Amino acid sequence: MKRFEQWLLTLVVFHAFLLIIVQALMLHTDFSLYVQPVYEYFGIGKSLETNIVETIDRIFSDVLSF
Repeated sequence: MKRFEQWLLTLVVFHAFLLIIVQALMLHTDFSLYVQPVYEYFGIGKSLETNIVETIDRIFSDVLSF
């Protein structure tokens, strides 16, 4: 069991180290320029609030337009 815990702790430390390295790459290099269009393509960075407001306005205009 001690061997498994040691192996697991090594994986956790290695994973934390990789996360810090990738975060530094994203903040201090041009790496984010290559990754950012992917987020925009999938629509992650877009706000859905405007779509909801437009949909509600469209519903009210259709219902109230005798």
